[in-house]
Amino acid sequence: VCSNCHGSDAMGKHTQAPRLIDEEYLAENFSDADIREIVLNGSDKMPPQKKNVTSEEITGIIKYLRYSQKAAGLEAEEDDEEENEAEPSPKKN
Repeated sequence: VCSNCHGSDAMGKHTQAPRLIDEEYLAENFSDADIREIVLNGSDKMPPQKKNVTSEEITGIIKYLRYSQKAAGLEAEEDDEEENEAEPSPKKN
């Protein structure tokens, strides 16, 4: 279903269908729930697909997008502050 507009490589096929393997679509911008909502109910230019895909297929689409983003080196960057908060500070003597 997605490849009809976004292309078999998710790199965009029409001017209305954007590249999905792109920094704009990283998890920090679109959560899995956001993607599920867009697939089911559509967006500005994308028609709803709820009659065309199952919940399991949407889960597969999300996994494909996340894997493809990772393979393209487009993983969301981790926040250094959060990392520092998770690690205890060394004790000062």
